[in-house]
Amino acid sequence: MKKLAILFAVFMIMTSACSAGKFSDKFSQDDMAIVKDDSGKKVKYGMSRAEAEEILGSGSKSEILNAVEYPQGVSLFYRNDTVAGIILTSDSKGVYKTARGAETGMLKEKIEKLYGDQHTKSESGRNLDYVYNAKDEKFLINDLPKNEDEAHNTYVISATFDDNGYSERIFLMDAKYAIYLN
Repeated sequence: MKKLAILFAVFMIMTSACSAGKFSDKFSQDDMAIVKDDSGKKVKYGMSRAEAEEILGSGSKSEILNAVEYPQGVSLFYRNDTVAGIILTSDSKGVYKTARGAETGMLKEKIEKLYGDQHTKSESGRNLDYVYNAKDEKFLINDLPKNEDEAHNTYVISATFDDNGYSERIFLMDAKYAIYLN
């Protein structure tokens, strides 16, 4: 019996090691983060503005959509001084990645390997959009949230691509901001 338990534990470790970095069929608040390459420090959804600025430094108000722009290609949206959205631009390449390892300048196929292709709807080749209701733990392919509470509990991960299939921007936000952007 003890040998069976050890064998099972080894199997579970090997299985989880083999799938590290690959798509999981669920999103969590941990997916709604960016990681600084050199330090491993994270800026994540739900973090206070003070905590985010300890990592990013001070930002300047953007004229677009009330975002705050930070050096090295990061913009944040705040709601009540809490991070509600993150944008990576081309200037973030080599400095910041998403928690799953996506970065600007990455080919669309590589991002699909990180996030999956079965839960996205892309009518053009220029974007990938994932909409995940965290409360119900399900993807919303054709529907957007129906009310403000549902929008706050729905995560959107979106990437836009150039004509050659390289990512130009990566968005991590709740659906409340995503709906505002549309």
